[in-house]
Amino acid sequence: MDTLYTIEHGAIGDLDALVNIENEIFDRADSQLSRRAFRYHINSHNLLLVAKSRAGENTVVSGYLLALLHRKSARVYSIAVRTGYQKQGIASALLSSAIRAVSDLGIERIALEVKVVNDNAIKLYQQFGFSRRKAIPDYYPDGMAALYMEMPLVSQKMKTRGKSGEACTTLDWISMYVYQDAHQGAT
Repeated sequence: MDTLYTIEHGAIGDLDALVNIENEIFDRADSQLSRRAFRYHINSHNLLLVAKSRAGENTVVSGYLLALLHRKSARVYSIAVRTGYQKQGIASALLSSAIRAVSDLGIERIALEVKVVNDNAIKLYQQFGFSRRKAIPDYYPDGMAALYMEMPLVSQKMKTRGKSGEACTTLDWISMYVYQDAHQGAT
């Protein structure tokens, strides 16, 4: 079965789905993002990407990534994928798209914090080139320590061609990019 999803910029119409993902994935103690916070980030200069997956005839928001943008750095504030859509490459696609987008903006480094016990996420981040920098004790509301990781970026200032041949930036390209599961045609 093919898994088809797109990575797009978050929009006001995605608010309900984003809040539902927060409620599904994060405990209240983990400082969930509120509807108001998502609305703010959608309308701000920050980068909010959503993964939209096919579910029969419908399209559903299956994950998101929020990166806070500063002049020369970006911070992945949150990344989440709905339980039923995990292990399909969506987190990797979101992270890859975010890295391309912030690199295109001329940002020099990207950083994040992750729970020290979240081995799967740490492994994913290391595969993308993030390095462990330091542990931060008592970082999360539940008292759990965080691992601070960062990655230097080489500004790509990438230009690519859209479907009609016109030049577009990476940010435009993200909206057009479609990911397909590597197991096409598998039963």
